[in-house]
Amino acid sequence: MNGVSIDVMDKEDIIVNIINKVEIRVINLQLGSYVDVSAVLKDYNRFVKNITLRIEGEEYQQWGNDDTYLENLVLKKLNLTRKPEI
Repeated sequence: MNGVSIDVMDKEDIIVNIINKVEIRVINLQLGSYVDVSAVLKDYNRFVKNITLRIEGEEYQQWGNDDTYLENLVLKKLNLTRKPEI
């Protein structure tokens, strides 16, 4: 057989990922206005998806020089909790 493509009835295929790592990177910065942040979600270092967030207004102003603020804000927006350091 050389290969065949067959139309089939729709069937839901559910994939469950355990998000246990997020890589956060500033991808665009409009000084004094907003910052675009890329958040790469991973399941045991396997790529799951990339989400882009725009931080602006009061949230942007709160950022200042504290990158931990930005990290925590992104985690909050993604409904993720930082794992305690051991």
